[in-house]
Amino acid sequence: MKPREPITINPIKIGIAIIAIAFIILLVISLMQIFRQNPYGQGLRIDNLEKFIKDLPSDRRESIEATLYKTVQLNLSEDATIPTRGALVREGSVTTNYSNDTDVHFGDFIVDIESVRQSFSVQYEWSKEENNVNLSSYQVMISCLPESQLVYEEFNCKDMMSAENGTDPYATLSSFLPHYGSIESGEALYIQNRKNINGADYLEVNINSCGDKAKLDSAKKYVKLWIESISLVPESFSYQYRDLCEGDDHTGR
Repeated sequence: MKPREPITINPIKIGIAIIAIAFIILLVISLMQIFRQNPYGQGLRIDNLEKFIKDLPSDRRESIEATLYKTVQLNLSEDATIPTRGALVREGSVTTNYSNDTDVHFGDFIVDIESVRQSFSVQYEWSKEENNVNLSSYQVMISCLPESQLVYEEFNCKDMMSAENGTDPYATLSSFLPHYGSIESGEALYIQNRKNINGADYLEVNINSCGDKAKLDSAKKYVKLWIESISLVPESFSYQYRDLCEGDDHTGR
């Protein structure tokens, strides 16, 4: 009986086979991503979102991109072509916060769409706990920018909230509240809507300023810029600033 010839293993062929298998797997994954349907409807892809926000759940991203598509559609004529990709997060516009008390992540950024020369403010929130009661009714909000933040020409911007809530500034702002942020020196603040004994609305701004006037002034500056960033007029609101260190109230407009 003729002895069997020893089996020789060609490392080059094995390497080629491994590379081929890896390529096929990557191709399948890429095709699944391309042809996967957005459960929220047609979306406008933000091409560089992962560069700036790495922990955003895919479900929240899809909601943002679908809402962005609808908002761009609202600002174009009926016969215009609505882009499905090409939106970009504006460099330097991203802020993110996390509340340990509520287990809710908050973030906002500006998105620019060169093909239609439009820009919008994007605000979102999410939690690892799917049914977290601390999540607001609107977990994705896309709104018009003040003219000072536009990089293209003014385009008579319309957003979903202005269509839903009419002209009442507190009604429009309510979907953004409570809002969590931080001032330049790092102290956290949060803003919520309150009513006084007469039933009138006002904004309560809570911050650990500990009697430091500079921190209080910084908080007032932050609130003004934030309200302007969602295309509302700061002078439309009344404010009460609470120093959580001392329990002091500073009322103003």
